Amino acid sequence: MMGESADNSGDPFVVQASEMIPRGYVADFTLTTSFIGGETVSEFKMAVGQMDYLVWDPSPDNSSGPGINAVLRDLGFSGGATASLPVGALSKYATLWVSVGVYASNYVIPSTSAEAAAIISYLNAGGNVYMEGADLWAYDPGIGGYNFGPAFGIVGQADGSGDLMQVQGMPGTFAEGVAMYYGGENAYIDHLGATGTGYPLLRNSSPTYYCGIANDTGVYRTVGTSFEFGGLVDAVSPSTKADLAGAIMNFFLPTDPADVPVDETGLAALHLHCPNPCKADSRLQLVLDRAMPLEIDLIDVAGRRVQTLFRGTPQAGSYSIDLRHDQLDSGLYFVRTRGGEQTAVQKVIIAQ
Repeated sequence: MMGESADNSGDPFVVQASEMIPRGYVADFTLTTSFIGGETVSEFKMAVGQMDYLVWDPSPDNSSGPGINAVLRDLGFSGGATASLPVGALSKYATLWVSVGVYASNYVIPSTSAEAAAIISYLNAGGNVYMEGADLWAYDPGIGGYNFGPAFGIVGQADGSGDLMQVQGMPGTFAEGVAMYYGGENAYIDHLGATGTGYPLLRNSSPTYYCGIANDTGVYRTVGTSFEFGGLVDAVSPSTKADLAGAIMNFFLPTDPADVPVDETGLAALHLHCPNPCKADSRLQLVLDRAMPLEIDLIDVAGRRVQTLFRGTPQAGSYSIDLRHDQLDSGLYFVRTRGGEQTAVQKVIIAQ
């Protein structure tokens, strides 16, 4: 009868996603309800598992958050941006990207705020956070702002000035080779030091000081910077915002083959290294400890094979496999390796 409702929790409809569907993929659903005298059709969308990221930019001018969101979307990650942090829903996202701006257009996260408490709880639950702000690390804690330094492995050493010139990746880190001039807001750029499990990731060219610190606690991973991502000026790869964002995402959500479950039936004898992000003329490195039949394909986010990378039964040894970038858009792909009855899937980011 009209106005009545029913509950199907005792016998629900269950929809399962293939292992090939990436976390956060937004699936389209059409629900058709038939009844005596007709039917109704409704459409809705639902993400598979966690979304890859959420960008929170509460700064007055939103000069960096939209750019972060655009780059992550172009790389094929699923997520969105907001000016108001959903403090009770952060677990829906695998990574959180926070931009609080540069003086005089910055936002101070209060030390007693629900926002600060939610971010710390998110970290302690295994979340991963990128956080940027020129005054966030050295100045804000002294005026009532939350001190995120201990959680991020960061010591704010000095309030700094408007002297940021070129942001450079530190040798031996996942940002090695990055060199981008800075053209964004440039006032009171905090000088950073590393503490605990934190380590220097990015530095200013001249005068030399650290402006980015990475941290891996074993529970969560963070990157904290005192510049705005949106102010970086793209140069030649690997010195582009897409390269840097892809490298940070791969640090947060690693795709090392050791993370792929295998067993004694085949793939335990195989090691396939996929560089992330993959650029023009990239090569996959394959190592076998015994001969086995192999099929290696490149798959897009819809589960379609877009390239056959290898077919055959190679002997034990090391091999290089070309990843052809022609006719491929930048974005998220998967390398699917089949050996015997086992299948392993690894995420790769194509950056043209």
